[in-house]
Amino acid sequence: MSGLAPAPLRPATQKVYSSLGAAAMLLGMLAACNSDPVGPDGSLRTVGVPQLEVVIPGGGEVLVDGVFSIAFVGVTEDSRCPVDVVCVWEGDAAALIGLTMGTGPTHAFTLHTTLKPNAAEHAGYRVGLLRLDPLLHSGSAIEPGTYRATFSVEAID
Repeated sequence: MSGLAPAPLRPATQKVYSSLGAAAMLLGMLAACNSDPVGPDGSLRTVGVPQLEVVIPGGGEVLVDGVFSIAFVGVTEDSRCPVDVVCVWEGDAAALIGLTMGTGPTHAFTLHTTLKPNAAEHAGYRVGLLRLDPLLHSGSAIEPGTYRATFSVEAID
């Protein structure tokens, strides 16, 4: 054995490399995500699959691959535990969505934040409810038009 080994990095160099790596990873994640497929004027924007997630405001809609529509109709129930309260159970919220392939009929599904089902499959796509915002606070109600749902979307065989 020759005894040659790479010299250890100095702590300052390690920090620079760690910061550069974290920055590169963050930029890559931001470039890969389309943060809001619904335009500021409420118009429908098109996203392509594989898309990790899409955020849709209540009453909004997104078009995936130019042919598959996901409409977030609204929240039908919301019994989630308020963030400023300690609860025995986290509660659940139910989001009503409509999935449409092309010009075909719309199929309605109710997806839950805690209970099942939290995902639906239709026309070669799986749509899952990842998050529902805003979070509840005790003593205040959420106006129906202020909900935003984050969905995972993936093509399936």
